Amino acid sequence: MTVFQTAADFNNNWQFYLENEIKDLANRDDFSIDHYADSEIFNPELANFINQHQSIVNLVDLQPNESFALGLREKRQLSRVTSDVQTKFRKFKAWLKRLICDLLGSINWENSSTIEIIGLIVVGLIPFFAGSGGLPALLLPIVVSIVAKVLKHGIDAVCVL
Repeated sequence: MTVFQTAADFNNNWQFYLENEIKDLANRDDFSIDHYADSEIFNPELANFINQHQSIVNLVDLQPNESFALGLREKRQLSRVTSDVQTKFRKFKAWLKRLICDLLGSINWENSSTIEIIGLIVVGLIPFFAGSGGLPALLLPIVVSIVAKVLKHGIDAVCVL
């Protein structure tokens, strides 16, 4: 599993890849953007990672009507995922969104390129995962989805307190 421990780990190849993902997603509808992240609930490595970081999950309050952006086939499969795992995933995603919004609020993102924004976010997230050896790449779909929404709708629409 790829883990970003320093800014040097987040090289040009990763930057280019994520920039393309973000720009592509930002041109799609909101369901598609949310689906990009929400389908990660089926990633067993992500479920294991979230379970290992239970203390993070305990910090987050959920919006009562938050649901998953999934297709019909995936919704059927979701019934096999325990409600505990679903709740942990939603809470983890909400926590990650708060971190990203805080990072975006601390930079002049409107005058930055997408590559600069994603670089600042990835490097800015690394310290929050220092205890697990760095920011795992398996979290990038969630990061990409959140940044794509910000690019599409603006920080004020996405990062509502």
